[in-house]
Amino acid sequence: MAKISVIVLVHNSQKTIRKCMNALINQTYKNFELIIVDDHSTDKTIEIIQSYKDKRITTINNPNRNNIASGRNIGFKVAKGDLIFYTDSDCIPLSNWLEEGVGKINGNDIITGITFYEYPCHSFKHRVVQGWDSFFTCNLGFKKSSLEKINGFDEKFNLYAEDKDVCFRILKNGGEKIFNQNMIVIHQTSLRTPKSELKLYSKFYWGKLLCHFKHGNEPGVKFGIMRPDLLVATIFPPLLLVTETFRSFDDLKLLPFTWIGLVIGRVRMWVKCLRKGKFYL
Repeated sequence: MAKISVIVLVHNSQKTIRKCMNALINQTYKNFELIIVDDHSTDKTIEIIQSYKDKRITTINNPNRNNIASGRNIGFKVAKGDLIFYTDSDCIPLSNWLEEGVGKINGNDIITGITFYEYPCHSFKHRVVQGWDSFFTCNLGFKKSSLEKINGFDEKFNLYAEDKDVCFRILKNGGEKIFNQNMIVIHQTSLRTPKSELKLYSKFYWGKLLCHFKHGNEPGVKFGIMRPDLLVATIFPPLLLVTETFRSFDDLKLLPFTWIGLVIGRVRMWVKCLRKGKFYL
């Protein structure tokens, strides 16, 4: 039975981490270590993790605050497994997630599965968020040697698209991928707040553009426009009623913060583009 390392990044994840931990601890595949990389949590996240008395769990602090790529690198560099699996602190892998991943990766360098939202009918965009040609670290497995060959995640991607970039680089390096529709993760729906709405798009656009610059393979970029749908929604805010998800009237109250976040993210993207001598709307 192969030795596996599972890596999870956490930051103030007290509302979701327990479901994630329960799902991982109770996997049908037992021979794995669970590496938790903490990004300066200030809530009860670590207290919850420490309540699990399981020798397979190791907790590490990430000194590079709010840099997701560096946290992922910290995890895989200390990992003892030959295979590395990533999921997120707000995800619930099904009980056979690891068994499906280990059993089907075979000689491939990357394996990915399907990720569903916990409440899948919020809007058109919140149904299946992963599939055959998508790469998200909420549901990804790698050969450790494949990550080592490319020196892991590019830490210039400090919030978004670091997962796509690392997979594209492995594939360009001659790696192979496989998709397993039975490797399933449920993405918990987090509570939305004004702060989360403002933060959401602050670095989102730039991460996707970096991926586009490096690989020319970013579906969000069309004719020199980054996410045309969100640009239109930024210009005409009522369209956010279609593009965003809502569980209650309280979510509707957050629309102004969503719109401000879109504007801030777009402006930051333009500033960085100009500094690099590039032009994208």
